[in-house]
Amino acid sequence: MPSAQESTALSVRALDKSFGALHAVRAVSFDVAGGEVLGLLGANGAGKSTIVKMLAGLVRPDGGELAIGGEVRESLTPAAARALGLAVIHQELALVDSQSVAENIFLGHPRPRRGGVLDWKALAREAERACAQFGIELDVRRNAGELSTWERWATVLVRETRVRSRVLILDEPTAAMDDEHVVRAFEAVTAAKARGAGVVFVSHRLSEVLQICDRVHVLRDGASVGEASTAGLAREALVAMIVGGEARSPSAAAPAAPKPIQTGRPVLEVSGLRRGRRSRPASFSVSAGEIVGVAGLVGSGRSALLRMLAGAEPVVGGQASVDGRQLRLGSVGAARGAGIVFVGEDRLTQGLVDTLPITANVTLGRRSGTGPLRAVVNHRREAATARSWIRRLRIRGASPNGAITQLSGGNQQKVLFARALQCRPRVLLLDEPTRGVDVGSREEIYSIIAGFAQEGGAVLTAMSDLDELAGFVNSALVLRDGALVDVLEGEAVTRSRILEACYGHA
Repeated sequence: MPSAQESTALSVRALDKSFGALHAVRAVSFDVAGGEVLGLLGANGAGKSTIVKMLAGLVRPDGGELAIGGEVRESLTPAAARALGLAVIHQELALVDSQSVAENIFLGHPRPRRGGVLDWKALAREAERACAQFGIELDVRRNAGELSTWERWATVLVRETRVRSRVLILDEPTAAMDDEHVVRAFEAVTAAKARGAGVVFVSHRLSEVLQICDRVHVLRDGASVGEASTAGLAREALVAMIVGGEARSPSAAAPAAPKPIQTGRPVLEVSGLRRGRRSRPASFSVSAGEIVGVAGLVGSGRSALLRMLAGAEPVVGGQASVDGRQLRLGSVGAARGAGIVFVGEDRLTQGLVDTLPITANVTLGRRSGTGPLRAVVNHRREAATARSWIRRLRIRGASPNGAITQLSGGNQQKVLFARALQCRPRVLLLDEPTRGVDVGSREEIYSIIAGFAQEGGAVLTAMSDLDELAGFVNSALVLRDGALVDVLEGEAVTRSRILEACYGHA
C-alpha cells in the first residue's frame, strides 16, 4: 500500500455487493497512490467488473466506503465520480461514430464558441492539445466511425481525462490491440502516471501487468486474497495468487457428464481453423456422445470459435467436417444443412423474437407449411409441434399462442433449446447455455444437453463459469488470445488446470 507520505488518489474500504444470493464482492479494500499503477486481477467472476461499476457509479455498494482524493463517499453516481476526478474507460468504447474525433473529445464538456457560434478551429486546436498531453497523435477532424481500435481507445482516453483526473480506471484496455498499439497505450498510461493520476489497470494479460503496473491486488470469489509489488514478482507466483490451490468444485446443479459412447466415432472434426492471417490454427474433434467445453478468459475467442463453426463469423483457413462430410465454412446455411445448430449467449438479441408467440419461436428455422413450396404456414401443425416441446422440456407457463416475454429467463432458454432440437442437429454449439437462469432451470438445461449427447449428438459449449464447466464436460479446449493452447480431458478438467492454461507460462 502507499506510504503515509504519498498522496492517496483512491481508497476503497470494505466494499461489499450482493446480487440476490450471489455475493459478488466481499469486503474488498485497497489503495492507489497518485502516480501509481495498480493491477486489479482475478479470474472470470472474481468481482473485478462489479468493483469497476461501483467506482464508476453504475452500481450502488451494499456496504463499505470509497474516497477519491480524500473525499469520502458511501456510493457514487457517474456525475459525482466525474466531478471528483475519477475517469473510467470501459471495454465497450462509447463514441458517436458520425462525429469527429474533436467533437467526441468534447462530449460532455463545454465547446469553444465565438460570437455564440461553435468555433471549429478552436475545437480542433484544443483537441490536438489534449491529445499531445499523452503523446497521442490523431487526426481530430476524422469521423470516429473511421478509426481503428487503438484510435478509438485513445479518443476515449483523451475525452475522459481532458479535465485533469485524480484516478483513471482502465478495464481490459489492450484486449483488442496488437503489439504496436499496446506500446502506444502504455505510453499514454505512463503519461497519465507522470501527471500524478492513480491508475487502476484491469487485465488478464499478466505479461502486460508485470510490465506496466507498480503493484497488483488479486481477487478470488469476490474477496481480496493478496497484494504484491511487481518488482521481482515472478509470473508463476502471480498465477498462483490468482488460481489458488482449490481443487475441482463443480456446481451443485451440474450432473456428471455423460460418458462417451463406446465407439467414440468423431462427429465434428476441425483441422487448422484460423480466424485471422496471424492467428494460430486450431485442430480438435468432438465425438458422438461427448460434451466438450470451450474455456478461456475475457477476449480469448470462446464465442468466436463457435460462431466460426456456425458460419456466422469469417474464417481465413482450415477445414471442418460433420460425420465425415466436408463443411463449407463461412456459411450459416451450409452449417445448418450439415446438422450444426448454434445457440448464442444472449437469448434476447441472438435468438428470441419477442414480437412473435412461443409457437413461432419454437419452429423458426424449420417451419411447417402446405404446398410444394410451403408458401403457407400450417399453424395447426406448428402449434402441435410447440405443445410437444413444451411438454417434453417442461417449459413452465408456456402455451403455443402465449407471449415469449411472459416466460422466465430459464423457460425462455428452454424455448431456444426446443427450436434447436426440433431441427434434429448432429452438433450443438452452445454459448453460455445457462447464463441468467435460476438453479432449477439450470439443472433442467444440463439434463437436456446430457440427453442430446446420450442419444449420440456432439456438444461444443463455451462457459465462463469454470466450476460449472469443470463439473459438466468430458474434455475442455482452452483458448488464450484466440489460440488453442491446451486440451484437458477427464479428471484433468479442473478449475485450477484451466486457469493455469489460460494464463500460460510465458
